[in-house]
Amino acid sequence: SPSKASIRSAGTGRVAVSNLPGAASASDIAVQLVWSDGRTLDLLVMSVTRRDVRKQVYEVQEWFADVTTPVDGNPDDADSIEGAVTVRVIHSVFGATVQLQAGLTMYDDALPQVTSVSGPDGVGQTSANVPMSKSSEVTITVSKAPDVNPSVYSALVGSLAPGVTFATVDVDGMAQVVLTSPSQESAGEVYGLILFGAAPASCVSACCEAASCAVNCPDIQTACFSLMVYDDLVPIASVKSAVSGPEIGGSFILVSIAKFPLLSSAADAEVSFGEVAGSLQLKSSSAEATVLTLVTPEYKTLGKASSALVDVTVTPKKQPDRAIVFQYTYVAVSPAVTAFTPASGLNDVVLEVKVQIAFLPFPGKVSVTFGGVKVSSAVHPSSNKMASLVTFNTRAGLLGTIPVVIKPKLCLDPCVDQVQFTFNSLDATVPELLAPPSGMAKQQPKLPKITLEKFPAEGTYSSLLVTMVASDKTELACTVQKVDPMGDLTQLDVLTPAALVEGGYSVRISVTDSGGLKTVSIESFVVYDGIAAKVVSYGPAMVPTVASAGGRLLQLQSRVSATMANFPQGLLLSSVVATLGANAVTVLQVTDL
Repeated sequence: SPSKASIRSAGTGRVAVSNLPGAASASDIAVQLVWSDGRTLDLLVMSVTRRDVRKQVYEVQEWFADVTTPVDGNPDDADSIEGAVTVRVIHSVFGATVQLQAGLTMYDDALPQVTSVSGPDGVGQTSANVPMSKSSEVTITVSKAPDVNPSVYSALVGSLAPGVTFATVDVDGMAQVVLTSPSQESAGEVYGLILFGAAPASCVSACCEAASCAVNCPDIQTACFSLMVYDDLVPIASVKSAVSGPEIGGSFILVSIAKFPLLSSAADAEVSFGEVAGSLQLKSSSAEATVLTLVTPEYKTLGKASSALVDVTVTPKKQPDRAIVFQYTYVAVSPAVTAFTPASGLNDVVLEVKVQIAFLPFPGKVSVTFGGVKVSSAVHPSSNKMASLVTFNTRAGLLGTIPVVIKPKLCLDPCVDQVQFTFNSLDATVPELLAPPSGMAKQQPKLPKITLEKFPAEGTYSSLLVTMVASDKTELACTVQKVDPMGDLTQLDVLTPAALVEGGYSVRISVTDSGGLKTVSIESFVVYDGIAAKVVSYGPAMVPTVASAGGRLLQLQSRVSATMANFPQGLLLSSVVATLGANAVTVLQVTDL
């Protein structure tokens, strides 16, 4: 740096070197400039500086050489040192050489120089970006412009000669030239040339790259610039959904593509996932954007890998050079049960069970075993690769946790695509509670009546136990005073145990008949003090205390009503005291109900 140096006055430059042994002094190295015609010039090396002085001198490292740039003794002759040159560094101790192509540009600062180039996408010192597909207005500022009428200015951009639409120059020789850069057939750097007069036939903008404009454009002064032409028609894809999915395929990817060629139907484009063709659906296509839904194909070569990354390519058939590419990850998956209903049932009937299974191989029939025995099954027509709905019938007479296995019908054991879960087959002869009670006062002599369905007939059971189990697992045995059959129902009269205290309980009813022990429980049974005063209800639950009126805050008193059970009757208003927190509140009325 700097990247430019004048040929008319000496300057100081710094050359940065990396991945080369360090230098102990300036005599260890040589720095040369190399022109395109093979000429070389040794520069004066003033000093070398190592970035990290803690390293050994000749250890490979980063270092800098400060040099003096050359002066052209006769800048107006044909052997000018003007132009882009290669900077070469030679390490004389190790015989190593490194160089930087076009590392320095030697220029004649007595001649016109471009100081800024302004295009539709911004401003640069000697270059600007312009789109490839359309013409662009470019403004070029040149210092040290010659004293000629701006009306004779001309320009070259590549091999074309665009018209100069406006040109002016001030008294200090600062010229401004406005031209229209034509559209280009390809992207890349294009050299341009401002000529202060009519262009001779030998003058081409390529002289800027070769630094030969003084030779190619005799008797006329010029100033070089460049335009970086970019492809403004490159489609830009925006993926609106997940870019990963199962290896079985069938996932949908929503993608919006700007600057994509217009499509009239899905047949106008094609999509591939790696080397495998996918399918697509056209949602819309306009000058602003084309929206497609891509459907992933099955990825059959994943093997034992957990995932695979592939390139997704969407290609318009009429303009394949406008294809877009993004990446998609295939993920290894295995069939899995996501839901099934019912999860349990009585064992005296055959039930239909519906099972939702993700990633079950599709299409195809399935085989279902219930407790190790094949049962009738079907795959619902709504099933697909992502999710299958399988129905099957249970077997009556089984009891307990029953294993269920579902697999593709053609999958041999051991089948890697099978799924397994359990169904809870309940004893249909176990008594069932009908409208069980939720609690009682501890002073009551009996529990509320317990009504049961499917209770064994009188004389068919050998024992009947009712037990109250407290939250701390303490068990209180209860006496069954009476068993009262009522058609299909049976009611139990149960005496309250003597040691019953307030709290939460479960009430367990156990009966043993020829089928064995059968148990049913009343959960969350609450025992409370039936004669203690207690609040049954109150309201409202929330009241305001402050209101604003006319910019002032007003303190409010709100009325609250409370209903108490087991509260003394016939009390005078003065006999009742109420508090809210630590504050006494006014009792307005006491009414016996």
